[in-house]
Amino acid sequence: MKKSLLFSAIQLLAVTTVMAQPLGMPKLVPNNADGQDPTDIISQAPEGETKYYNESYEGWVFWGQEYGLQFMSGTTTNKIVWCSNGEVYIQNPVANYSTGTFAKGTYADGKITVELPQCIGSYYDTDGNMKDMYLNKLEEVEQDGEKYYMICYPEDNYLEYDVDDAGNVKLNLGNSADYDVTTGNNPKYLVGVTYSNEPHALQVWSGYGDTFETWNIIDNGEPVTPPADAVMQEWAFETLGKKSIVQVAVDGNDIYVDGFTSYMKGYWFKGTMEDGKITFPTNQYMGKNEWDQFYYFMAARIFVDETSEWNQYEPIDKVTLVYNPETGMYTAQEDETFIVSMSNEYISATAIAENPSMWQQTPEMFKAKPLNPSLTNCLNNPGISTLEWDIPNENEKGAILSGNKMYYNLYVDGELYTFTPEEYPLFTEPTTDVPYEASNYYDIYVYNTSHTIYVKKDIAETVALQSFYVDEDGTKYASDLVTENVLGTGIGKVEGGKQAVSTEYFNLSGVKTTRPAAGMYIMKTKYNDGTSSVKKVLVK
Repeated sequence: MKKSLLFSAIQLLAVTTVMAQPLGMPKLVPNNADGQDPTDIISQAPEGETKYYNESYEGWVFWGQEYGLQFMSGTTTNKIVWCSNGEVYIQNPVANYSTGTFAKGTYADGKITVELPQCIGSYYDTDGNMKDMYLNKLEEVEQDGEKYYMICYPEDNYLEYDVDDAGNVKLNLGNSADYDVTTGNNPKYLVGVTYSNEPHALQVWSGYGDTFETWNIIDNGEPVTPPADAVMQEWAFETLGKKSIVQVAVDGNDIYVDGFTSYMKGYWFKGTMEDGKITFPTNQYMGKNEWDQFYYFMAARIFVDETSEWNQYEPIDKVTLVYNPETGMYTAQEDETFIVSMSNEYISATAIAENPSMWQQTPEMFKAKPLNPSLTNCLNNPGISTLEWDIPNENEKGAILSGNKMYYNLYVDGELYTFTPEEYPLFTEPTTDVPYEASNYYDIYVYNTSHTIYVKKDIAETVALQSFYVDEDGTKYASDLVTENVLGTGIGKVEGGKQAVSTEYFNLSGVKTTRPAAGMYIMKTKYNDGTSSVKKVLVK
């Protein structure tokens, strides 16, 4: 919904001139920038009981000069730290503006009280000066016939949160329930991010603020974990023609799978093997990552949205994989899908495997050389060139090879190329045997079997690559050395001089995002010759 709250031209200019990041968000200073935090920013809460919540919120977001202020709602995972002395620390007190810092309050008689103002972050302005961002309560004020949100006077500048018997928390700003921003009947109060602490002043509010927050406590119990005596195995896994290795633990009829993507290891979900089927029930808690995001295994079925023509996913009770004795594979029923979701109340996908298949592999299958790599693209420029190699993780006997046991050698004009720490910071020493999964999404980028490598030297004529697999006994199985002349016509996709001019990210539902979190996205790149490319990417 578009906000009907009015800005004067001067106030709008004041807001937009400091907005350095997309969506108008000021560029926050990283925690411990220059070795220390400003003393009044709480980057880490004291020791206490940490409780996690599903937070629902509504409020304002400034989407830049083109789109202005938008009234938005959403859900997120957040946390509150409860200390034994009655102090309470609320992370990201404005859900529409995530800083990772805390607001300090006190708890008594079923209420949390937060005295304001409090500093919750810092940013660099357009002149390179560090400025502070503050948390304040704001109220709608009419001035010269126009409405603005301004900081409350000191006697009213505090927040109250109601805590019920179950431990759920609700922000109590004093707003009436009948507001309607589409008609100009805006919420009276909000908790917002400001550039100073001057009450009832213009050019203070950043354009970010929440008018409603409820925090429902998360009680997931323990994440799915295989028993200590379960038998660990490596199985092959396939989705949409992309093949990989997954770790599997077998305990009787129970089978545990360690994720199904390279960036989610140590997060398990469980199925049951019976009568030639493996059944995976939905809504399994897999664990929490280092960014306090929760992972859940969700079962879903694909359907195509008629308007967007994007695949959508509806929750189902289970995914069933059926054994095919001719192929030796367990395969999902039509359109059934594995999803790792960041919510168990609805699908918020961070990883998707449509129509998945799984199967065991015999030791004899691994005694063969990997399939040959192929050069799929080359942008040859002086001093730095971009090579895109497809390096299959499969051998000549059809075995799917584990990426952590594969390597490759790159050759430039017949010489073995060395990746030095000075040119490639992801390596700690000069490296010629490059691990298959080595990637920092800058110098080397890996997606499935595609490897994009930035070669930081001139290429006179040829590039070559050889992959190899090392088994448990140390035996090495190598592909052929594949050589390509990048100045000839042997590669239909070899191009030179083309430069990327813009990059956009979309989630798997087709919604554009400018701040992708960890997960899978669609990346659309536009080039200076008018062409564009689209590919799936993984963000860590």
